[in-house]
Amino acid sequence: MHPQLSLVLLLVLALAACASARDVFSDTWVAHDGLHRTLATGDTVGGPREGKAVGMFYWLWHTHSAGNRAVNIQAVLDEHPEAMEDPDHPAWGPLYAHHWWNEPVFGFYRNTDEWVARKHGEMLADMGVDVIIIDATNGELTWEEGYETIFRVWSEAKRDGVDTPKLAFMCAFAPINNIVMKLYENLYSKGIGEEHWFYWKGKPLIMAYPDNVPEPARSFFTFRPGQPLYHTGPVRDDQWGWLEIYPQHGFAPTEDGGFEQATVGVAQNYSEMKNGGNTAQFTWPGSFGRSYHGGHQDPDAAAMYYGMNFQEQWERGLEIDPEFLFITGFNEWTAMRFPYNDRHWGGQPVGFVDQFNNDKSRDVEPTKGRLMDHFLYQTAHGIRRYKGARTACGPSEPRTIQIGGGPDQWRDVGPEFRAHRGLMDRNHPGAGDLHYTNDTARNDIIASKVCRDEEYVYFQVETAEDLSDPSGASWMWLFLNSDRNPNTGWAGYEVI
Repeated sequence: MHPQLSLVLLLVLALAACASARDVFSDTWVAHDGLHRTLATGDTVGGPREGKAVGMFYWLWHTHSAGNRAVNIQAVLDEHPEAMEDPDHPAWGPLYAHHWWNEPVFGFYRNTDEWVARKHGEMLADMGVDVIIIDATNGELTWEEGYETIFRVWSEAKRDGVDTPKLAFMCAFAPINNIVMKLYENLYSKGIGEEHWFYWKGKPLIMAYPDNVPEPARSFFTFRPGQPLYHTGPVRDDQWGWLEIYPQHGFAPTEDGGFEQATVGVAQNYSEMKNGGNTAQFTWPGSFGRSYHGGHQDPDAAAMYYGMNFQEQWERGLEIDPEFLFITGFNEWTAMRFPYNDRHWGGQPVGFVDQFNNDKSRDVEPTKGRLMDHFLYQTAHGIRRYKGARTACGPSEPRTIQIGGGPDQWRDVGPEFRAHRGLMDRNHPGAGDLHYTNDTARNDIIASKVCRDEEYVYFQVETAEDLSDPSGASWMWLFLNSDRNPNTGWAGYEVI
């Protein structure tokens, strides 16, 4: 066999585990991200660990500001740096309107976009996230349209074999029962979306205070009150954190001397310059951005791309090794623009609290522009180190395939590389007057195999339904990285 082709096969055949049930084996997928970091595998982190769960803080409030023009804060800063000194600059949207810290890879979407919801379900499942914890900490808002979309879309995804995360809510950081009761009465007591509920210690989890919650709701949930502050740690034994500065604390001590929960955050709107150290705003001087680590903001631009803050948090979270790791966060793209105020905004004419720009933001969802999907891969890498991963199996013995000879000759060829079943077209409004349409979904590839003999390399592709008729120059392409070098060719590929 040609030595160059041999290299191709060794690379490709190492990617997936032996398949039996409808399982895409995403914890065995290998990757080099855009920074050439290698994703952990079962060979490096060991097999799956029992009793470990991952939660991802998740936001559904984009629909709240859907009618507003999508203002990209990072783009404003790049194109009009003087706008930070001018709250009346025309590049800004209205005061108190939600602005986007950058543009998501899926565009300025609404949380009712079923196409986006399906993508999120698959991405989170493939990273190893067990539960999304929805933000319901503000007033009376529970974002029904958003979670109803998730229930509907993720139920369909489950029927296609996608192991989508479960769902829970985080309520007010105080013993206020209004949101708990609203969720209980409108959702839980009616059994709505029950297949998606996340259970902890035998009951549906809710991050809320049990104080002042009447029966039967009080007995229905496992309550874990949220600690709002980033630096003090727990003040009661049943409390959980959602975001902390390094070094994070363990929350909810267990009988074996460990902890139920700890947090891992991308960045923190906290500043030592506010009252000697306190929760602040991302526009406050000295706030802890993606590049903050080792007690200071790293001036090297690479620190932001490599997520040095996030990595420091991962190391501490893995050191605590709790039963549950809470990651902040995913899908938190927008923040309100506030006016100048010395006390609250650190003397800045323009103020943003929870999101600001590329560095002062805490979202792992892929973005257009410079951050790309670096944080998605960093998250997947950290989750595998925490939960372990299965090990890929090697290639089957060489064999000759007769083209047109039927599928039975492929039966014992392994491994099988699987993808999620189910393609969707997209047709949904985005923020403001934007509208997103994509009707190119075709040829739903759900599995592929590779084998070889002394002369040829053979490829098989399986689709969920019959292939579409060949049309156009790009109907179906196969790309090969023939030298195992990600830096040569187009995106690493030399052969098409």
